[in-house]
Amino acid sequence: MADNYLENHYEEYLKRKADWEKSKKYGVLKNGKKDKNLSK
Repeated sequence: MADNYLENHYEEYLKRKADWEKSKKYGVLKNGKKDKNLSK
């Protein structure tokens, strides 16, 4: 196993987390439409 295995997975996790937080902030779903409940 590579020495940086956990580091790489942690970086990928941080990217996914940032994308998730951004989508929650703006209320954007995966299909690109805004969630009606979040945009109120």
